[in-house]
Formats: sequence, C-alpha cells, structure tokens
Amino acid sequence: MKVCILSEEQLVNPSHSLWGHGGWIDAKERESLDYFMFFHFMGWEVEIQSPTRFLNKSKQAQSPRLLVLCGKWGQYPKEQQKLFLSWLQHVERCLLVWNEEAEQVAASIYKSGTLLEFPFSPMHKQAENPAYADQVRKLICQHLKGPQIHLDWQGSTVLRMDDPGSSEPFHHNQYLAKKLQEKEWMQLGEILDQKTARMSIAYVSAWVDDSAGINHSPLQSPSEFRGLKHLKDQELLSIAAHGYTHLYPDLKAWHAATDKHENVNWYREYSKDACRILEKSPAHERPEYKASALINEYFDSPPLTFVFPGEVFTELAQMWVLAAGYQLIASYYLGIRIDNRICWCQQIQSPYLDEAHADFFKGSWPVVAYFHDFDLINEGIPWLESSLQSWELAGSREFIDFQELLARLQLKIEAETKKEILEIKLQSGKDLLPQLPFRLSIIDRKLDKLKGLQVSINGKDTDWEWELKDEQAWKIKLNP
Repeated sequence: MKVCILSEEQLVNPSHSLWGHGGWIDAKERESLDYFMFFHFMGWEVEIQSPTRFLNKSKQAQSPRLLVLCGKWGQYPKEQQKLFLSWLQHVERCLLVWNEEAEQVAASIYKSGTLLEFPFSPMHKQAENPAYADQVRKLICQHLKGPQIHLDWQGSTVLRMDDPGSSEPFHHNQYLAKKLQEKEWMQLGEILDQKTARMSIAYVSAWVDDSAGINHSPLQSPSEFRGLKHLKDQELLSIAAHGYTHLYPDLKAWHAATDKHENVNWYREYSKDACRILEKSPAHERPEYKASALINEYFDSPPLTFVFPGEVFTELAQMWVLAAGYQLIASYYLGIRIDNRICWCQQIQSPYLDEAHADFFKGSWPVVAYFHDFDLINEGIPWLESSLQSWELAGSREFIDFQELLARLQLKIEAETKKEILEIKLQSGKDLLPQLPFRLSIIDRKLDKLKGLQVSINGKDTDWEWELKDEQAWKIKLNP
C-alpha cells in the first residue's frame, strides 16, 4: 500500500536529516510526522510531499492509493480543493481530510474514489486517546478497495538492558562495583528461552580503569563477555552500542576531577560539553565508530541500535550516529532510520521494566521495557522473571529485541486475490529477516467472500495460524 502525506510543516522538511529531535513535541506541531510513523509501523510505503509539489506533477504514474492532507481542509485554497477532489477519479483511491465542518467521521463516494472526512485530526485524537489509533487503522482499511494488510503490534514488548561492559559502577559511588557473571547470564538465557523471547543489550565496549587507561570490555570482564556471547550465538539477544566508554570524552579531565565519584555528568559521553570536544575529532575516532568496530570484532556483527549514555544527546550527536550507519536510536522514544534520516516516534514509549501497565498497549503500538544490569545485581535474576510476568498480565504477547523490530519494519507487503484465494507476499529487507512469530491484520468488508489464504516470505510458503476470523477482520500469526 502506497501512502502520500501532504504537508508544509518544517518538522518534516525533506532537506532535514532529523524529523523530530528525540524529546517531546506537542501533537499540534507534529501531525505530519505522526502520520508518517503511523503508516510506517503498519508496514505501508509512505512519503511526505508539499501540496504544491504533488499537484504540479505532470503525471501521477506512481500515484498513491491513499492521499492524506495535513491541517484543516478549509486552509487549502478552493482551487487546490478542486484538484484534490478531481484526483479521486479512480475507484481504488482514497482521500483523507480533516474537515472542521463535518459533524462526524464520514466516507462518501466522490467521482469514483472515496473521500474520508474526520471532524478532527486523527493524529491529534490519538495523542489525546492512544486507543483511537486502532479505530483509525480500521476506518482507513475499510474504505480502501480490496483486502488491506498491516503489521499487528498489539502486545509487542521490546526488552532493553543497559550498561553491560560499562566501567561506571567501579568509579561512580551510586553503584555496586560488580558485573553479572557467566552463570547469571545462563540463568537469564533460560528465562528468555522459556518465553521464546529476545532482548537487546546496550553494551559499553571500552573499559576505563582508575588511571584513565582504556581496555576492551570483553577482556576486562571475560565472564560477562562469555555469557553475552553464548546468548547472542543462541539468538536470545542482540548487541546494541551504548556509547564507547560511557564517560566524558576528556578522560584526563575526568581523572583529575575531585567529584568524579559523585557527579553524574562525568558519565555522559554525548552531553553538550562532550560534543564540543568530540566534534574536533575525525569521524572514525568518535565513540559511535569505535563502538561499532569493537562490537563487530567481538560479537561478529555490527550493532544496528545506538543508546546514548544516560539518554543525554544533542542533534549533532544524532547526525553522527546516522552517518555511522546505525538504524535506530533508543531513548524514551524511538528514532528510526528511514530514507537516510532519523524519524522520531512519540507513540512508542520506554517505561522501566518494573512499571508494567495496560495503558502502554493502547493503540497497538510496541512498547520498550528497559532496565540496567545493576537491577539484576541488586534484585537477583528472579526479578527479571517476575517483571516479565507483570508485563504479560498487562497485555504483552511477545518479548522481542530491536533487531526483530527492525526486521519487521523492513518487510514489504503485497497482496492479490486469485480465484477467491488471498495471496499475501512478504519480501524481507536485504539484511534482516524476522526470526520470531509475528502477526498481521487483514481488513476488508468482503472477507467472507474469500475461500482461502496463502502467505509467503521471500517466495517461500510460510506456516501461519488463525487468531481472529470474522466477516470483516482477520488476524493471523506467522511462524517464519
């Protein structure tokens, strides 16, 4: 499904490499970005253009099936309104608008296509009431011609553990000077294996000793490394980069500081002050490049996700991470690499692992549950198991890592009906293929007319099972 969003918002200026900045932005200022991420997480092909550029195209040979206008319908000149409505000359097209004069959500046939009118902005509405996102997906799919398929994220929980490999606990008085050992990692692995779960480890690959010397963390903490490497080889976890040292980049200044054992700012590798130092270095000498190289050396694959130490970072730091080839930035919100830019999604939040609540699953967005290795040092491995059980009670249906999330987002979804059989064809990205079972939603007013369903990934038939089957909505679980 191809979607085109029309917007003049500077937040999504095509010349910008960052859409959003990683912090909170008011919903009234991010309508176009919210639409963009809304459709991207459905697995649909989506782009943003200015209204003028779209209308000035001589031919719409690659015309979208769904055209979404940001802002109020009344703000568009009458001449543009006529042109948008004339675009509905084909039966498979749908135009979504925010018509402030409409009394309720309504769909009508105009020319041959469908005009879908909301009396409010659907993205503003979902910001006020996250559960409304499910209704928006349903309404859009129902008013597009033919069966519509999208990724189903209901109950998807990403697990993220920060700080393995970090030397900070041995310098900062806030923590116990201890690391998880191989035996404890094996116990953690048993819990993940029992739940068919995966976890992302935000790893600090360089260890700083008391004299400000640098060692490789796998060599400094070999028992920890053996546990991590074993679980990574068992495909129970993936390795993300959590900075390089997790320390202020001027290690001489850190070493000389009298407050380095108490002041948390000495453990922020990408703070504003830190970035002033880092920008003087060549790119290959900055932390994001060094971390990628070390993780690739010891874990046999480069990290795709970057977690800034302390979740403190600047826009310049994001640009560096983008240039270094990372696919995702994990903070309280998620920044996803799309079309060589970082696009932030405020609908996906990252509460702490012991803060499970059903509200995080409203709207069928993924949620990230994060914690630190010191939690298991302080509370014991059973704390992890009990926390996961709390998330399951709150509505979690699966525990995945960032790599699995990225693999699903790279899927290209195509479908056609042949002899009353719906054929769904999924094509994976060149680098990633989903490894865990995942779900698709299929919506159409005439599903009861179909006699069967076939699903393939990369041309190979895939096992699947029903989770819901009624006249207008199907849900299936794929087992790749």
